[in-house]
Amino acid sequence: MNIKTPIILTTALMLSVPAFAQTTTQSAKPVKPYGENPNLLHVFAYKAQEGVVNTAEKVGEATEKGIAKIKPGVDRAWNNTKTTASDTIQKVDQGATQAAQQTGQKIQQTKEVWRGNSQQAAPIVQQPLSESSAAPQQTTTPQMQPQSGSGSATSYAVTDL
Repeated sequence: MNIKTPIILTTALMLSVPAFAQTTTQSAKPVKPYGENPNLLHVFAYKAQEGVVNTAEKVGEATEKGIAKIKPGVDRAWNNTKTTASDTIQKVDQGATQAAQQTGQKIQQTKEVWRGNSQQAAPIVQQPLSESSAAPQQTTTPQMQPQSGSGSATSYAVTDL
């Protein structure tokens, strides 16, 4: 196929489109007006066609008026819906962010409780083994004492975990 064939077909198609558009707009009414001596059925068909066309025009005008009346209300309702939806989305996002932050804090607190906080030193309690654990405890810092052959036992109890 050579290059001239598509060009010719495209040109013919472009020239035929306006011709089709003119024929469809001119023949909008299928029943033509009647002359001096018309057939009775042709008169009825023409009158019925005119009635239908007039009714359609009136319905179209009434519809346009009705749409013009309700359009501002519909636009207002649509804008209110969009505003409400965006506000709701923002509130949900804020709630989710706060919940995530609180959850993170609770997780961190739970980790600190289970593992112990590395920033706080655990107190070391020193008391003889013969004393009751209900007795008042003394908190001291650990000290290295030289081991002697006879002496008292030293206990290091960690009470704060």
